[in-house]
Amino acid sequence: MTKRQSGRRSAASLAVVPIGGRQRVEPLDWMAEPARQLWRETVAVYSPEWFDGVLDVLAGYCADAISLRRLQAKIDHHEAQEGAQTAAETQAYARLLRQRTAMQCALVTAARQLRLTPQTRFRRETAGSQHGLQKTPLHLWEPPGAPPRKKLWE
Repeated sequence: MTKRQSGRRSAASLAVVPIGGRQRVEPLDWMAEPARQLWRETVAVYSPEWFDGVLDVLAGYCADAISLRRLQAKIDHHEAQEGAQTAAETQAYARLLRQRTAMQCALVTAARQLRLTPQTRFRRETAGSQHGLQKTPLHLWEPPGAPPRKKLWE
């Protein structure tokens, strides 16, 4: 029996595919090159089977992330302009800010579906055990280390 490594694995160790193992999923054909690069960076961090069944969500995540970068560049350009702005420019700026907010929400949703966020990788019951911290009771009014209370039906 081999001993498994504890903790997170580096991108370099995940990039090495063992003999007989699965290859990393390549970007979809229709994706633009910046989105394809983000796809490769994202897939390199996780095991090959991490994205089974969610390739369309991953493609949307990558495309949305690149779109958000472009939108942020437009907002930065607008903010860099000095001087009085017309009403049309102010409305365009407000529209860009609304679009950014909507795009950020969509990106966070896709990241959660893909289990890319730290919250999706940890369980509340075992989160502190990796660092030797004391286990937090499920009920804050119970002292740490208290024995579990009997249920009424037991």
